[in-house]
Formats: sequence, C-alpha cells, structure tokens
Amino acid sequence: MHQYSLEFQRQDDFLEENYVVSDCNASISDLIFNFPIKWGVDPYPRTLLMIGPKASGKTHLANIWATKAKAKFASGEEISTFKNSNVIIDDIANYSEKDLFHLFNQTHEDGKYMLMTASSKPEFPLADLQSRLNAVLRVHIDLPDEHMSKILLMKGFSNRSIKVGVEVLDYLSSRITRDFSSIANLIEQLDSLALSSKRKITIPLIKELGI
Repeated sequence: MHQYSLEFQRQDDFLEENYVVSDCNASISDLIFNFPIKWGVDPYPRTLLMIGPKASGKTHLANIWATKAKAKFASGEEISTFKNSNVIIDDIANYSEKDLFHLFNQTHEDGKYMLMTASSKPEFPLADLQSRLNAVLRVHIDLPDEHMSKILLMKGFSNRSIKVGVEVLDYLSSRITRDFSSIANLIEQLDSLALSSKRKITIPLIKELGI
C-alpha cells in the first residue's frame, strides 16, 4: 500500500496511513514502521539519523515514530526534561552543538532511542559530536522518480481541493524538476495562477508558467 507526505500538510495529517512509500523512501519507511527491528548499529544501536531534502516527509515520519516509540520532540527546554525518554531531534541544524552533544550522550546513557533528521550530511566543528554522528546509522530519502512525482502532484492538489485531469498529471510529472520542494512550490504557483485568472488548471494554463 502506498503512503506519502508533503510538508505543506497540516499537523493532523501526520498519520501512517497518509504516508506514501516509494523507492526513494522505502528504506527509512521500513525502519520507522517496523520499529525497533533493525534500528541502529553499534556503538549506538538505538540512534538513527534520517537525511532527506526539504519537504521530503522527514517530519511526517518523525511524527509516526513519535507515536510508535512514545518519543518526545526536543525543544528549547532544559536537557534534563528529556531524561529517560525516547527523543526526536527534528532538523539538527536548528540546535546548538552543546545541546546536541549533551542530549545525544544523555539519551545513549539512559538506554533510550533517538531519531535525528537533517536536510544534508551534518558537519559540526565540535569533534566529539561529529564523531558520534559519523558512527550512527544514516538512512537517506532520495529524490522522487516520475512515478513518485505524479503521486506528489496528485496528493498536493487533493490537499488543496483542486481537481485536475490525468493528462495534467502526466504532462507535469514528465517535465518538472523532480525534487520535493520544487513540486510543492509548483502546486502553490498553479493554485495562485488559477485563482487569480479564475481558470481551471489545464495544460494551456501550465504552459503560461513556461513548463
């Protein structure tokens, strides 16, 4: 069964049944859905780093895992708040090296699970932190293929209550830049253009955007 996420979805849409699995995200989806089977590698068997481009569904998967693992999303609270808890660090680039280092160590020492997400390979000046991140299991979300691009378009239009024909999906999926953010931005552009011109989204309208 296919499942799928776009980052312009509402928070209450972060459900397992709403997530679309394809070749580009099959590995990480398998780990999240079947937690704790195959989770992590030594020396940090309870820690996982998910790397994927913006709008690729990392936060959706993190929310699914939060439910399964009864995990807490790390925030600006004191590190001690998360003691003896499974923890999610969503987008590690938003956290200080000091906080990341201490929370990583605390979670590992507590024998709890940790899920981290990043948009690209993390690089931190703090050597002790970087060495730990280099040692954890990393799983990537790849760019979508044509089939996944079509699903993204269909789901994105549906989320905005926009009806488009199969010919529109076929036309777009074979011509657009295949990355998650570009697809999300294109849907927003087409929605705005259709509303401002009071027209339906058709191939002639799409061509006005130079596609």
